[in-house]
Amino acid sequence: MLGYRFAMLDVALRICHERCPPVEVTLEPWQFVVSVADRRAVFGLCEMDRLADHVCAELERERRAGVKRLPLWLVGGHLLALRENGLGRANPAVAEVLRAVLAVTRHAPGLAGRRALYQEPYVVRDVVRHRAAAIALAFLDAHLLDGWMRTRGEDPDTPYDDDVRVAALHDWRALFSPDARTYRSLDRTLMNLPAGVPAEPVWLLSRARLERPLLGRFALTALLLLLGDRRYGRHPDASAGHATILQRACEADVVEACALLGAHARRALDPRRARDLQFLVAFLLDYPARFRGTLPGLVHRAIRWHAQRARLEARVAARPDPDTAVAAVGRPASVAVKPRRRPGEPQLPSIPLPSIPGITFLATVDAIEAEGARMGHCISDYVDEAVRGDCYLFHVAHESSEASVEVDRCGYVRQASGPCNVENAASRWGRRQLRDWGRKLRADEPEEPVVAGPAPAVWARLQRQRDARVDRARQLTLWR
Repeated sequence: MLGYRFAMLDVALRICHERCPPVEVTLEPWQFVVSVADRRAVFGLCEMDRLADHVCAELERERRAGVKRLPLWLVGGHLLALRENGLGRANPAVAEVLRAVLAVTRHAPGLAGRRALYQEPYVVRDVVRHRAAAIALAFLDAHLLDGWMRTRGEDPDTPYDDDVRVAALHDWRALFSPDARTYRSLDRTLMNLPAGVPAEPVWLLSRARLERPLLGRFALTALLLLLGDRRYGRHPDASAGHATILQRACEADVVEACALLGAHARRALDPRRARDLQFLVAFLLDYPARFRGTLPGLVHRAIRWHAQRARLEARVAARPDPDTAVAAVGRPASVAVKPRRRPGEPQLPSIPLPSIPGITFLATVDAIEAEGARMGHCISDYVDEAVRGDCYLFHVAHESSEASVEVDRCGYVRQASGPCNVENAASRWGRRQLRDWGRKLRADEPEEPVVAGPAPAVWARLQRQRDARVDRARQLTLWR
């Protein structure tokens, strides 16, 4: 391609051009070696972004006039193929660990390619055999290690070395415990983790203590989504009660709960889809009281509560303004009841608002509260977040139907619902339109400056953009 030739050997990749010096990448048991003329550079087995940056920089340095630039994505793809095809011969143990880790995440941690991990054969065996152990290794730095250090009285701000990470993985099941001590119900859950449960939210098990092993996919996924919702703990007693009900629910209870809520919202809810379970969990978290019963009973109670709240908000919205009523009977406004303190107004996004007919930005607190009263859902609970700029709220009118849409600060459509949380033509159309607008919002984020030298930030930026697309499937928050 573009005059370049890629020669793939057993453990080496040679990039040649008839008018440029060749660049050779050799895969050794514990590292990649890049050789160009008399220059040599070494990279770890999991440093694929830095490796691709360096190879592209070397190709650019040796590129002659008239030779087209080789795309970064093409170089990165061949380097990944080199690792996938050659690592089994160069270092089979690392190949097995990377295969297990990449089955639960997109990016392998650096520890997976370093010698320190493989000095503990039992940890390596568990990572290969058990999906939960691979999750512990994959998300150790991102989610698990700080909590493990904090429970042991260590300062989580101190830098960690490989010895600390391997010590934490010695008892990897304890990483998922609130007190860093494993127990029987947690052990049985992790050792028999259902395949359909999303990988990254599993670390949220450290926020609760399981009453019994959760071996069902639907109930465990719903519990993880509940623990990861940003409103979990807003009403501590109610949230703890909801978590207890989900722990005691069987798979049939989750299926029945989805059927009940789907009939109420007039949309098909499938417990096999994480997005539908998110809808169920968020709907339950709206209910602010503790319930002592079954999951279907909690759904019935939450449906009645939403209906009562919608009627109450409609009556409140229809009341006359207190100041106007006082003035009508000839009393000064100064003796009227003081209105409750209002927060500031919602923040505007960093890019122009969408100029699409039928889509209106809710630019004031009054507009958001009126939207909640008119549509019969809990969008008014998100006033504080809109004021902080954590989300942007819109009203959508399309094909004789209406909906409310929330876009988070990263540009992702987090939820879209019609009246009483139903799904309709307006919610589907608004989700599509604002999804395109959200891409522009993400593109407007400031970029890191590209420093001249062997490690430009282009590859890292492409990786972040790909991660952002993956993060959409990991959104754990809704308002319904």
